[in-house]
Amino acid sequence: MAEWFDSITTTLMAVGSVGLLIYWFRYTCLLILAAQTPRDYGCEVASENRLCFQEVQSKLRRPNRTIPHLDRLHRCLSRDYLIVTRLAGYTAGITADERLARFLLVMDFQAMSAWYRLSRRYSIRCASSALEEMSLVVAHFADCIGEQVAANLIAVTGP
Repeated sequence: MAEWFDSITTTLMAVGSVGLLIYWFRYTCLLILAAQTPRDYGCEVASENRLCFQEVQSKLRRPNRTIPHLDRLHRCLSRDYLIVTRLAGYTAGITADERLARFLLVMDFQAMSAWYRLSRRYSIRCASSALEEMSLVVAHFADCIGEQVAANLIAVTGP
């Protein structure tokens, strides 16, 4: 009887720990995405690199969403994500905190992409929500890239 109770307790503790880890991860990612910078560089980075995350965000706010429509938006965001992650690799001078934030957002983007592929069959609302968060991750990366480039230009040319 004691062995059975111990295995149930261990299982509940493991499930609870995983649940808390997932909660911490989601909460941290949403906090990072909610942070605002003094100036939004995302628009400039988007226009310079032909990113479409802003267009995706505006299309997601429209009521006429269908699966083929959402699939196109998902492809656009995936393309934007590849571009901004490559560009982010070229920026220098990031801190350990920024590296951790990037890592968490990379994981979040991948998780939301998987959630999109899973939920698109069952709920357009859940799929749209996943795409919205993916677009926020891309926008955050674009903003960070623009901010870093501006800081490097100021360091090189002076204030």
